[in-house]
Amino acid sequence: MSQRRQLVFVTSQATHQRYASLQKETTSLQAVYELRCEEVRTLRQEVERASSLAAEVLTLRERNHTLNNTVEGLQAQLELKASEERFVTFFIVASLKKDVKSHRGDLRHPGR
Repeated sequence: MSQRRQLVFVTSQATHQRYASLQKETTSLQAVYELRCEEVRTLRQEVERASSLAAEVLTLRERNHTLNNTVEGLQAQLELKASEERFVTFFIVASLKKDVKSHRGDLRHPGR
């Protein structure tokens, strides 16, 4: 073989090896790319779920605040009603005591 042919052969072999090496690297990079794409897709789904949960938490906090205000209002109404009932009970008892006293006086002094 001539020197020129030998040089072409060696160069051709080197080119084929480089081509094969680049094909392997391309395949490897394609696999890494696909893994990264799947990772990005998964992370996007997680971000979407987290955003949805955050919105739900905000809604639930607002609902909790509203319910707490309602409970406080109802407690105030209960306290007012209990106070009114104590007030009415006090005057009923006082009136009954007065009536009983008056009735006892009538029984002790029937002619008066």
